Amino acid sequence: MKEKKRYLFFDLLRGWSLIIMMEAHVFNALMQDDLRNTAWFGIMNYINGLVAPAFLFVSGAVFYLSTHGKTDELRRLGPSFRKKLFRILLIALAGYSLHLPFLSLNSMINQASPTQVMNFFAVDILQCIAAGLLFILFLKILVRNEESYLYITMFTLVIIILASPWVWKQELIEYLPLFVADYFSPRYGSLFPLLPWLSFLLAGVVFAYYFVRFRNRNKEVKFIKILFTAGVLVAGAGHLLISGHLLPESLQTLAPDPVFILQRLAYVLVFIGLCWYYYYKRGEVRSYITIVGMESLIVYWLHLQVIFRQFDGGTSISSIIGKSLNGIEAGLAFILLSLLMILAAFAWNKLKSRFPKVPRQITGLIVWGCLLIFILL
Repeated sequence: MKEKKRYLFFDLLRGWSLIIMMEAHVFNALMQDDLRNTAWFGIMNYINGLVAPAFLFVSGAVFYLSTHGKTDELRRLGPSFRKKLFRILLIALAGYSLHLPFLSLNSMINQASPTQVMNFFAVDILQCIAAGLLFILFLKILVRNEESYLYITMFTLVIIILASPWVWKQELIEYLPLFVADYFSPRYGSLFPLLPWLSFLLAGVVFAYYFVRFRNRNKEVKFIKILFTAGVLVAGAGHLLISGHLLPESLQTLAPDPVFILQRLAYVLVFIGLCWYYYYKRGEVRSYITIVGMESLIVYWLHLQVIFRQFDGGTSISSIIGKSLNGIEAGLAFILLSLLMILAAFAWNKLKSRFPKVPRQITGLIVWGCLLIFILL
């Protein structure tokens, strides 16, 4: 595998995941509540629930591929390590910035209510990704042997799935600070605690490990076909077990449900197979959706700022419009937002390709500038 190789089918899946995420956020924030009882929304809501697993899976897979063959440099804490660490910190900062009730540290300390503090520390998908990537980065540094790295990753994945129901039942703030407890349980407001959501990111690492090996043996097509078929069968079996009420009662009452996790992993494998097949037949030509996937962080952060960021008086687009739109109006709002985000991703990607150093300088300036302003205000 070439060091600079970029597998666009991952970006395609991540791009579509972001597009569907935007749809979910727009409809949830702006659509009338009574429309949620309709059949079409139920189907759409189920599809929306498959997006986060795919996004996490791709994040793990791409991170593994980008660090493959660089273990020695990572262990020396060289440029690759510093670049990855900065990227992880940037993801975490972006995640927490979305939860800021105030744009100054002084206001946070003196004016934030207990509810606002809980909302700030709640773990969303970006914090989950950042913590997961930090784990696999240091695991990569500590474990030189690739097979040992794989086995530890797989073992951690299984432990997370099995331990999550027990951990969710615990009152973790009796033992841990709130900002730590939020990473392990949804009890205090987190939407994406590491248990069980980290399992999807680790599954992406395992997938990428075997993908590299099968590709190096010229058996990539066979590998994808096997996983696609397995994904279809497991996803179908999951529907049969759930809709037919065939699961033991002990499993039905578990939260999170292991069948829920496995079924969504199966769907991700199906999506990976479809995206891979698209580029296998078409050739690796970038599309607008692929570019959205390549610039996923800025698109994710920016579209939430557009919808939810509060301005003077605590108003935001979501609060101004409220849940007042019908299905067609919400759909048009989603299309408009998607077009704006595609344009933003395209412009940022173009800037990166023409002037590689400029986006990094702009990012550093914005990050450190905003931190300084936040601290001083």
